[in-house]
Amino acid sequence: MKPNTAQSAIYQAALSLFAEHGWQKISVETLCTAAQTSRVTFYKYYADKRDLLCQILTDDKNRIRAALSDAQENAESLAEIITLLLDLQKQSLQTVYTPPVLRDIQQSKDKVLQDFFAEMYAEKDRFMHDFFTTLQQRGLIRTDLRVPMIEAFVQQIDALVQRESLQNHYTDAPQKLYEDALSLLLNGLSKN
Repeated sequence: MKPNTAQSAIYQAALSLFAEHGWQKISVETLCTAAQTSRVTFYKYYADKRDLLCQILTDDKNRIRAALSDAQENAESLAEIITLLLDLQKQSLQTVYTPPVLRDIQQSKDKVLQDFFAEMYAEKDRFMHDFFTTLQQRGLIRTDLRVPMIEAFVQQIDALVQRESLQNHYTDAPQKLYEDALSLLLNGLSKN
């Protein structure tokens, strides 16, 4: 189902405002003003601001998953996959997971959102298990490393990028932290 103009305007306004300010500082009223719609129209499509945020994050996850699924089946080299991952990551960090949004995720006390994020991470872990298994089967990454080791390494990288002491070294370019972490991971998986 293709969203109508009002729904699309709300969604686009949220993408822009959340990216710039995070979602915690943006009210439904502010979203409606930016989208030139009413609160009634907003609530026609979204139960609340949290529902809209979850939709945006889910859409981004699905976009990335579709691209990676295609790559795991069709990419001809690890270099091609690394380039794709860096491009996908850059796009997400510039549009969805901006520093204000990442800050709000870290500071969120909302139980529903915490459960949503936990499920997103669990889904990511399951997907990445299949992703690395397929890449090994296709001979694109080292086969001497067991997939659970790769997964554990990925989890450690996720923990590292959340460390404030490390983030402090990337205050001038927060996205660079994620690029560096991904680069370290993928270079370690390279067969060369």
